[in-house]
Amino acid sequence: MPVSKTDLPDACGTSLYPCVSKIGSCALAKIIPSPGGKLTPDVSTCNCFNRGYSEPIAVPNKPDVVITCPFQCVETILKYADLYVVSANGPGNGLADKCATSMDILGATEYGNKNDYIPTDSDTDTLEVLPVDDPRVVRASSAIAQYINTARASTCPAKSPVADDATKSIVYAKRGMVDDGRGQYKMEVLFGPEVFFARIAHLPKTDQLTDPSSKSEDPDNYDGRFAVIDITPDPCGDAIAEQLAVSATGVSAINKQKLPWKAMLKGEFEGRTLGSFGTGFKPLPEEVRRQYTTSLDTAGFTPPPVYDARDVYATQQPCVAYNVADQGACGSCYAFASATAYSARLCRFNPGSVGNVFVSPQEMMDCANGCDGGNPITVYQNLFQNPTVELWCDPYLQKKQTCGGVCSTGNSYAAQPSSVKLVGSDGASGVLQMQLELLTGGPGVVCFDIYDDFQSYSSGVYVKSASAKKIGGHAVTLIGFGTDGGVPYWLIQNSWGPTGA
Repeated sequence: MPVSKTDLPDACGTSLYPCVSKIGSCALAKIIPSPGGKLTPDVSTCNCFNRGYSEPIAVPNKPDVVITCPFQCVETILKYADLYVVSANGPGNGLADKCATSMDILGATEYGNKNDYIPTDSDTDTLEVLPVDDPRVVRASSAIAQYINTARASTCPAKSPVADDATKSIVYAKRGMVDDGRGQYKMEVLFGPEVFFARIAHLPKTDQLTDPSSKSEDPDNYDGRFAVIDITPDPCGDAIAEQLAVSATGVSAINKQKLPWKAMLKGEFEGRTLGSFGTGFKPLPEEVRRQYTTSLDTAGFTPPPVYDARDVYATQQPCVAYNVADQGACGSCYAFASATAYSARLCRFNPGSVGNVFVSPQEMMDCANGCDGGNPITVYQNLFQNPTVELWCDPYLQKKQTCGGVCSTGNSYAAQPSSVKLVGSDGASGVLQMQLELLTGGPGVVCFDIYDDFQSYSSGVYVKSASAKKIGGHAVTLIGFGTDGGVPYWLIQNSWGPTGA
């Protein structure tokens, strides 16, 4: 089949003949004809397509010019190589299936991790990762700079403008579409020390404006050609809650420290502020803490090297308490941790459907301090007089409602005053007491200082990174412990949704 009769010219462009020659000659040399006329591709045939994509091809008589084959070109050459083999072997006996894994890897390289900042599991098929020097990306980044400076000039003139020059660095850019079919870019850009994440889209041509009076300030008409859909942080925002929670720049800096954990930019966290991750733990006065503090006798107790409370139910119906919930931006972590620990203990000591319920964190915060933060001891104190209900009866609304939920059907759940206690202290004895209580009593609530790198956590044993800033206190549910690479850890259940840190 003549090349001109295929779609190879469109897929390969000016690299058509060099790519067809390099990949084609390599593949044909590895496809072995059998006496019966069948074709048998060698196991290394797929490497021909990999090399065509990754290895530079010298251009004859132009020693300074080299090219590599675009992914679409490699994919199209494979299509016709597959047709060639199928023509001899029959349907289902071509090259495409044999090389599917290779092409998946090439596709992930082309569209998923091209700038080494986008983790594979954060990609979506509708977003193409563009080279950071793509002219479209550069123009969009300049429009972002223009947007920031316009906002600062009108709203916060005391803040310095950002410079669209050598101090600008585009970290990554992903191209997709907005609802009306226009192109949009999701971008992280450094302007000097400032990091911004923005979504920016082309304006429809009918909406593009040109203001002659702004020609000197905006000669390329970025204000008229682009619309910034959203940007984090706000160009005039200074509060820590308004800052970018996770950035590729921050993730890279954390991972360079060789800590016992790995940071990752999760796609669903792009553009979110620190304030969008609810925390809300408030410590009690010391005299109140002492009233509830208990010292457990750990004589003769040897904890197992690894423990996970969820494993107790491995052969039974899973406890709904271990379905990770999402508190949103509301400061209700104290209620979620309390509800999770309470429900986990119900499930443990009341096997079957009777105890396998999740009590309502909404009711717990309604009877406490709502979204303004609180303490688990207060939550459990309130259960003495104000029993809670199940989640289906009082769903979570991210705002405080009236205390005293009642269901026409279903159970209510209270607490015994003597059952509320604080266990553990500094040092080895405190650790043993917490482990003993976890094994014999079940999951409980733990509280800790939270830093602005915690949202970047992906795997390993978390310790705060260098330069991390404290952003508040957080309550979570303790469900296990162990050691990873010689580093001891507590296993916790958070309330930032299934993919949260």
